[in-house]
Amino acid sequence: MNLDSLEEEILEYSLQGLSYSMMSDRIMNYDLSYISNIKAPKLFRKLRQFTGLDINKKNCKLTIQKILTSDQPQVFQKITGNLSHINLREAPDFNDFYGRTIELDKLHQWIIKQHSRLVGIFGLTGIGKTALVRELVENIKDDFDYVIWKNMEFSSDWEQFITHLESCFGYHSSEISPYPRILNLIDYLKNHRCLLIFDQWEVVMGDTTSSENYNKLLSQIGNLQHQSCLLFTGLQKPTIIDSIRNKNKIRQLSLSGLDNKDARILLEKLKLQDPGIDTLIRNYKGHPLALILVSENIKSVHNGKIEKVLDSTLFLDDVLMDLLENQIYSLPSLQQNIIKKLATEKEPETIFEIYQYFPDSSQAEISAAINNLWKVGVMEKDDMLEEIILWVINPLIQKYIRRRCR
Repeated sequence: MNLDSLEEEILEYSLQGLSYSMMSDRIMNYDLSYISNIKAPKLFRKLRQFTGLDINKKNCKLTIQKILTSDQPQVFQKITGNLSHINLREAPDFNDFYGRTIELDKLHQWIIKQHSRLVGIFGLTGIGKTALVRELVENIKDDFDYVIWKNMEFSSDWEQFITHLESCFGYHSSEISPYPRILNLIDYLKNHRCLLIFDQWEVVMGDTTSSENYNKLLSQIGNLQHQSCLLFTGLQKPTIIDSIRNKNKIRQLSLSGLDNKDARILLEKLKLQDPGIDTLIRNYKGHPLALILVSENIKSVHNGKIEKVLDSTLFLDDVLMDLLENQIYSLPSLQQNIIKKLATEKEPETIFEIYQYFPDSSQAEISAAINNLWKVGVMEKDDMLEEIILWVINPLIQKYIRRRCR
């Protein structure tokens, strides 16, 4: 049975139980009327002709489950057998990419050569985590039987998420509880070389039941033997990672700003040139999104003259302010308190000075918090004072705190 790409999407989302309205929010370039009145009826006519069963939108999921539990599961395999094994529907467009050769080489080594099970990429919002992964996937996708990209922003509901993953592999589990469904998924990761990409993992972190299920999934993919890889991005490493036993199969990359050479290429592409380009890059720590936003401001307000903004404070527009706010308020309370305190200080602080600000927290807790903030680029090592590290807040974060709290 031949399905076009839109019919494939409608079938997958129908198996998840999504309404046509919800589908139209996720499927690009097709409106609700076309999906519900034209394309979906055509899909279900094909399914009825192929199976001889009365399949429609309302009973699709239940009918498929009956097929799976009958003595004809091969019927479902024939229905879904032509679905693409490279599913990048939730991935961003493949756009111009600058540099990151060291990071790409490292990720290639971990995933292709070392067969790591879990690879996490963490860093400031807007630092380029998603763009890096999109470039990497384009380079390595042919090494896998399945490539599935999930944007976790659209996956906060565990049931819909796991059902969609199952449909990508051409099956639907009759199990209700999360653990058996996770084990069924890992069977596919054992039998096939798969690359799963979960972008914006921070969206599903928290204290909800869904968050617990996502943590179980992460833990089991890290602990159980298989031949696949889960590559995920986030603002910060999930704490569940520390409980995974086989640390040799886990890798993490803390992503910082672009180096001067690559940031220059980016800004020149945006029609900015010397004088002042190196200072601009240094002031914004090579943060690609911040550089893109400030370059638009320079062109529209200052006629492209970089030197006009070098003596002023950092430029943060509402887009970046909102992104930084989401990052800061996703952090544990101690980490939030540390950055809010240091953002108001005029001079770099030693860790011993930071200890004094938070007498209700142990030194071990404060040290761990600082280490985590440093790994994701929120805090930076400024200098040394008698062999003791001086700590400062990333200037973009500092600007955000001072502007929001004034």
